[in-house]
Amino acid sequence: MIIIGGPPERQKPLNVGILMFSEHPEKYFHYARIEVVDIPDPTGSNMIEQTFTGPIQRQLTNALSYIKNYVIKTAIIKVKDQAEAVTVYNYPFEAIEEILSNAVYHRSYQVNEPITVKITPSCIEITSFHSFDRIISDQQIEQDGIIANVYRNRRIGDFLKKLHLIKGRNTGYPNARKALANIGSPKLRFEINIEREYLSVYIDIHEYFKATITKQDKYVEKILKILKTSPMSLTELSTAMGYKGITAKLSKTVNSLIDQNKIQLIIGNDKAIKLSIIK
Repeated sequence: MIIIGGPPERQKPLNVGILMFSEHPEKYFHYARIEVVDIPDPTGSNMIEQTFTGPIQRQLTNALSYIKNYVIKTAIIKVKDQAEAVTVYNYPFEAIEEILSNAVYHRSYQVNEPITVKITPSCIEITSFHSFDRIISDQQIEQDGIIANVYRNRRIGDFLKKLHLIKGRNTGYPNARKALANIGSPKLRFEINIEREYLSVYIDIHEYFKATITKQDKYVEKILKILKTSPMSLTELSTAMGYKGITAKLSKTVNSLIDQNKIQLIIGNDKAIKLSIIK
């Protein structure tokens, strides 16, 4: 397998051997890990972080499994004048799989920075160090013509290919673009600094789910606007919202706003528990 080298009396593992067969590769390559961060609010409230360590192929498979189970959502949409309903995904898993696999394959393990996957309400951002090789021009990147004839970490690529985690041969980005186009999602977006020290790939959420987020934002705004007038009990808030009783959606949203420190529970003048805006 050629994962060790040196003279017979002093053989040592090669870099690829440490990265793919050591339980703790970060001991030798600092921050050789994948960090997945869910940021539902720009302030960082309710942020959830998951760190994946171990051999890099296990990091990749575990991170992808987590994203598939935790992030990917579906919606069944009934289309007018059509018998079959349409299934829509917030993100095509195939695109995330290709981009994250590419990051593990092509990152520079000499840079002490992890691969990060940031999940926000509007997109998924996958960042790795370094960026595209200089052999790929800015024009090629802008025109989706990302083709490399020189591969970084070719040995890692060979192992990942044997494990069926990548296909190789410059198929990663074309497959990701195809997966996005198949469900009608926006094209990939890239962020690269002039020195090409890092690469951030943005996968935007499907428009259907973006509209759902907008509706939820308006719902939250309505709750906060009502509570600005005066503190209210949940029952009073429900009446002010136009409901006959406390709905599951209202209760869930109020609990979420409490967790986000946007509203709080107080004791009113009548000794009843009230909801109040945190100023």
